[in-house]
Amino acid sequence: MKKEFFGTDKNGDSVYKYTVDNGTLSLSVMDRGATVVSLKYHGRDIILGFDSLSDYELDFLNHGAIIGRVADRIEDACFQIDGKTYSVTKNDGEHCLHSGNCFNRRLWSLHSAEENKMTFFYSSPDKDEGFPGRLDVYVSFIIDGSDFIIDYCAQPFDQTPISLTNHSYFNLDGADSLILSHIAKFHADTYLEINERLITTGRRLSAKGSVFDFENPKRIGEEIEKGFSGYDNYYLISRKEKRSFSGKELTLAAEIFGTDTKMSVYTDQKGFLFYTGNYLKGPDFKGGIPQRNYAGFCIETADEPNAVKRGKIIYNKGDIYTHTVVYSLERLGNEI
Repeated sequence: MKKEFFGTDKNGDSVYKYTVDNGTLSLSVMDRGATVVSLKYHGRDIILGFDSLSDYELDFLNHGAIIGRVADRIEDACFQIDGKTYSVTKNDGEHCLHSGNCFNRRLWSLHSAEENKMTFFYSSPDKDEGFPGRLDVYVSFIIDGSDFIIDYCAQPFDQTPISLTNHSYFNLDGADSLILSHIAKFHADTYLEINERLITTGRRLSAKGSVFDFENPKRIGEEIEKGFSGYDNYYLISRKEKRSFSGKELTLAAEIFGTDTKMSVYTDQKGFLFYTGNYLKGPDFKGGIPQRNYAGFCIETADEPNAVKRGKIIYNKGDIYTHTVVYSLERLGNEI
């Protein structure tokens, strides 16, 4: 593992970037936000990001960062546990998006490092962005052949909601192109309805025959080019195609095809948030490439958005939260 100084943040803390490389994949993660800075597959960087720490500090779109305690939106920025109301940070109008400035903008510590694995740790204190109870979180980033693996483990010290994810924006062709020509195939036939504020209503809708239907492969941009503004939707995995990773059986959630690279996403979560970078703006990407809408896509495996409002995803003292996602890469043949 290689350790490099990445810069001094606005709080005066030193931030470091750590890199592991197995010849096929090269992965770099910085300790601010436990953020994936780059993922190179056969030399091509397929994750959007920035050249400098100062640009990451200007970014409010969570490029590459770990998201927690709760991914996605919490309606009205509040929830109840056992009748007690907790108010959390409002950073999306009246709502809380990705838990405010929580895990994504905090300094994590490198807990352990191996040849192709690095584990980061953050202890989230009681009332962090309004969330109750201390929460200790470990996130491991692993490269194994052409598989990029993220393992999450969290231990609460009081009742608190937990649903973690990673917010990397992928472009299998590189940042100087758009993802509209990527082809997507989802192992999901149902998605969650959202209202005009992008809050899930709890209703499960069939994707079949709609703009949200990716059961049969189609270009990501096919509907966008007809006037649809882009995807920001949670899909429930329906087909149960399995694969074992280090003895853990995971379900195939999605397959994405670039020009010459295929990504298969496996997880133990019930679904994933698919986002097509509909509002990308801010500092230039690495190499001075300007940000553009649809420059990258996110597949954020996690529990259902806004589930805490329905009394879900609450963990008790002594519980252990775990979550694994694998982004498996391969050279593209004739799979489509």
